[in-house]
Amino acid sequence: MRAAIQRKDWREAERIREIFLPLESLRNSISPIRVLHHAVGAAGIAATGPLLPLLDAVEPQHDPAIRAAAVALLDADRAS
Repeated sequence: MRAAIQRKDWREAERIREIFLPLESLRNSISPIRVLHHAVGAAGIAATGPLLPLLDAVEPQHDPAIRAAAVALLDADRAS
């Protein structure tokens, strides 16, 4: 996105922002670190292991949305 902004290609910057928006919205509404931790594992990027002390895993009902957003983001990255 940075390159698009530097080129002042606002349409491309917005397209990239929209790819990130579902996962970022989940991070904002649930917990940034917990969602990112879960997303990395759910997308199959890496086994992230346990969260730091005093942090709980995301609630199971959030798994489908986080998994879908993470996989979509990974697919978009692989396609570029």
